[in-house]
Amino acid sequence: MDMSGLKQLYQNNELIEAYVTPATQGSGWIVDCRDTEGEGLILTNAVGRESCFSSPEMATSQANAIGFMDVTYIDI
Repeated sequence: MDMSGLKQLYQNNELIEAYVTPATQGSGWIVDCRDTEGEGLILTNAVGRESCFSSPEMATSQANAIGFMDVTYIDI
């Protein structure tokens, strides 16, 4: 889901947490938000592809932009 969609869900109290995790494809880090039912919503770009960041700090800044102040790192 893109940034504006995730922001809207956050503002509607439909997202409860955000994780920064290693990307599943390629190298880098992704933002994985969880909704109130525990389903994951990955931050995507405008064409629906997984947004991948070069560092966990960059990914965290995107989670902060959504509205999350606390972000959990998961390093697999």
